[in-house]
Amino acid sequence: MKLILATRNRGKMSEFQALLASQQIEIAPMPEAIHVEEDGETYLENATKKAVACARSTGQMCLADDSGIEIDALSGAPGVQSARFLNGAPDEEKCARILEMIQDSARRGARFVIVLALADPYRVHFTAQAEVAGEISTKSRGTCGFGYDPIFIPAGRTRTMAELAASEKKYAVSPRSISSGAGEIFEIPRFHLRRIGHTPMNIAVIGTGYVGLVTGVCFADLGNTVIAVDSDTRKIDILRRGESPIYEPGLSELLTSNIRRKRITFTPNLQDAVDRSDVLFIAVGTPQDKRTGQADLKYVWQVARQLGDTIRPRTVRRVVMKSTVPVGTTEEVETMIRNRLAKRKVKATVTAASNPEFLREGSAVRDFMEPDRVVIGTTDAKTREKIVSLYKPLGVPILATNPRSSEMVKYASNALLAAKISFINEIANVCEGVDADILDVASGVGMDKRIGPQFLSAGIGYGGSCFPKDTEALVYIAGRGRVRSNILEAVVATNKAQRVRFLDKIVRFYGGLLRGRRFAILGLAFKPNTDDMREAPSIDIIRGLMKRGASVAAFDPVAMTAARSCLPAAVDYVHDPYAAVTGADAAVILTEWNEFKELDLRRLKRLLKKPVIFDGRNLFSTGTMKQLGFQYVSVGRRPV
Repeated sequence: MKLILATRNRGKMSEFQALLASQQIEIAPMPEAIHVEEDGETYLENATKKAVACARSTGQMCLADDSGIEIDALSGAPGVQSARFLNGAPDEEKCARILEMIQDSARRGARFVIVLALADPYRVHFTAQAEVAGEISTKSRGTCGFGYDPIFIPAGRTRTMAELAASEKKYAVSPRSISSGAGEIFEIPRFHLRRIGHTPMNIAVIGTGYVGLVTGVCFADLGNTVIAVDSDTRKIDILRRGESPIYEPGLSELLTSNIRRKRITFTPNLQDAVDRSDVLFIAVGTPQDKRTGQADLKYVWQVARQLGDTIRPRTVRRVVMKSTVPVGTTEEVETMIRNRLAKRKVKATVTAASNPEFLREGSAVRDFMEPDRVVIGTTDAKTREKIVSLYKPLGVPILATNPRSSEMVKYASNALLAAKISFINEIANVCEGVDADILDVASGVGMDKRIGPQFLSAGIGYGGSCFPKDTEALVYIAGRGRVRSNILEAVVATNKAQRVRFLDKIVRFYGGLLRGRRFAILGLAFKPNTDDMREAPSIDIIRGLMKRGASVAAFDPVAMTAARSCLPAAVDYVHDPYAAVTGADAAVILTEWNEFKELDLRRLKRLLKKPVIFDGRNLFSTGTMKQLGFQYVSVGRRPV
């Protein structure tokens, strides 16, 4: 079998050749090289033509290898499979997946798989389409950074080639490279990228925490010049080296690439950032006051005072509140800045706007680049226009409202999602009492289009920096407005009780006798794809076990360093899940990392002292666990 590998990296091709030699697969390069020096539109057009010509002439498989491409959208098209795993150094696992892709595609009658390599400097997020029997089916929507207009075809629409050609100008797509192979050839059409009037801006992001760093890096990736400010000089030094102080998929790569292109810089000097920037984003922390539940705004007020002391005369500055703050804060920030300017007798134009973030830890970069919506709250038309133009390249709906409504959108969104989690957890508890299966119940409920399946996974409750803080802050806000929020109070109470209930299951299983027992804890972070330990259920559960005399061996793919500061010193941190379970009385699953779903359960059974698993995330089928001989306790299902 012959495999055509589309890659610019000849060294990587040689490595693949060596690894696949034993499988009697010959790897050949594409007939023509693809040059990154070409401009974005030419590069995209030529890369497509070469890849299509290669596939037509050989009739073989054609796989692409490039770090600047997002190709998940292709996986749903007939005969088309994703090859995203080719990114990075070749290894035996990747070669095994190549073979699997070839075999699966052959079984389905596909002539070849074709994926397009794109120019990394433009970081193109594109709309992928596949031709099937003369029709173009939209698979995904995306954008092209660096000041390009978004490419957009309405979701759910299917157009014939003739219709697409007729509407080319409207949808900014050129069909000239589309084949008319009547379902035999699946390829990516060339996209016509047209510049719009988006002029890159000078932006300052004050605060380089989770929200500030993601915001700054992503705005830089869209072509703006960003200065990120933080008073923590140690963190500034780390960022200047191109190292991300937080774990977030895709963030490190964007950080280093935009530092290299000199689109983002880091400084502790607020004055310099204010002097050189037109738009100033406030993205500092708003920690929870544990006594009252309200958001602690000391860092917000500190920045507001500093801005009032640093803005120069006869300048125009737009201040944008990115931090999650109580209703009315944006207006107070604007007033505070203006009052300090007046005290200095400085005449400058300052307006403030609310622009809440909706970033999920573990997918924050994607959430910024492909948001459901952008919310902007301001009463100043010019400020609104300025912020809208910043987000215009993303091509997503923008809600323009007043600052108070904008601030409330953030709290209401998080509170509703938290409510769904607490609701399904309470239903799971009912299921345990009536011998129903929460997975089937949640699946049936989620099929209702009015409800949807999102946030209906029963478990041990939510954690992190947003849901706990924001729901309790909203309870406080409601109280200040003389409103009793019964539903939100119940959401908070149910969430806190859920982790206690799970701990009680473990205690009851052993008749309250935990002293001297060893538990393998699998997962520490509050959710997968992050190292965030804030309000993580694992903290309460581990402390509860150790308080009762048990010992703990813990493993988490990324959060063990962060966990050391919030867990008892006696916790034993190990290098992999199998080391954790070796000799343990039971395994306790607290975070739904994908690698835990792929555990070798037979090996797990051999290593455990007894085959007992307490699963707080319902990762496994009860039927499978029963068949393998485990004692298996999960959430909302009958114990095995």
